[in-house]
Amino acid sequence: MLYRNEHRLTTLWRQSAAARRVLESPSYLVFDESGWGALAHGDNLGAVLGREAVAGRLRFMRGGVPFGVTHTGREVSRLAAAGRWMASDRRHARGVAPRPNDALVACWSEGALYVSAGAEGDPCSGYTRRGAGRQVALLHLSSLKRQPAFSQLRIEGEAAASLAAARQITLTEHGLWWPLPSPNASSASEAAQHHQHAWLSGLASPDAAWFRLSSKGVRAYLLGLSARDAARRRRDAAGCARATSRHASLGSPACDEAVPPQPPLPCVVECAPLDVRWGPPSLTSSGCTRRLLTRLGVALCAASL
Repeated sequence: MLYRNEHRLTTLWRQSAAARRVLESPSYLVFDESGWGALAHGDNLGAVLGREAVAGRLRFMRGGVPFGVTHTGREVSRLAAAGRWMASDRRHARGVAPRPNDALVACWSEGALYVSAGAEGDPCSGYTRRGAGRQVALLHLSSLKRQPAFSQLRIEGEAAASLAAARQITLTEHGLWWPLPSPNASSASEAAQHHQHAWLSGLASPDAAWFRLSSKGVRAYLLGLSARDAARRRRDAAGCARATSRHASLGSPACDEAVPPQPPLPCVVECAPLDVRWGPPSLTSSGCTRRLLTRLGVALCAASL
């Protein structure tokens, strides 16, 4: 849920009949959500907000549609499309339980968040056309937060300082990626050759390390994920997951579309401890151990061997 930060709204929880129970319980009762948990059918926060919306004391949008307002089917579709302010790290297909999305690409670029931009990519992949991608206000990481790339992620030292100064940050199932400052190159071709990204991932644990990579390789990886995600979303929207071998296409061209394979991770140019600041961009040094590269599932770039 996303709220306006004002006293009347931030204290609405006090109106719940379950408030005291929630505060006194040693376990999580899922008070802040609706439809599951110990308070699925109780006076959870969703129930409180619903009562206030019906009474006309607040505006409550659900799926882009004002709560308690009746629209025609076409109007509901239009309002819902305009109100998709939230994205998830799961795939949602008709007739199939939600599954983790291993092709998720989320791009934060100078204050705007893009998710599932499509095969052409988003601003973090170098696609700069105005309005490119799907902008959202919130990305719900219900699955990825439990994966080692994030549950064991350490953000500290020079890596944290570099990340804090980044104007673009990309999130995938393998961690966080962001462009490093370009060097003072004497030509455009030299700048392109040395333009590099940083990568931070809990997959490196127990080693406290961060990584430098070629931006060209990172863009290829991100565009590969975006193409895979876009194809699977078209199939999910067409209900292809419910297809049987006897009737595999379900009458939709999307069900006959080949889904691109999972792209390989880009090769690593250099590894360093989290408290070490990168020197000038390099294509010849590594600092990586074979054990660390194996744990990450990546290779060392040929120029660094």
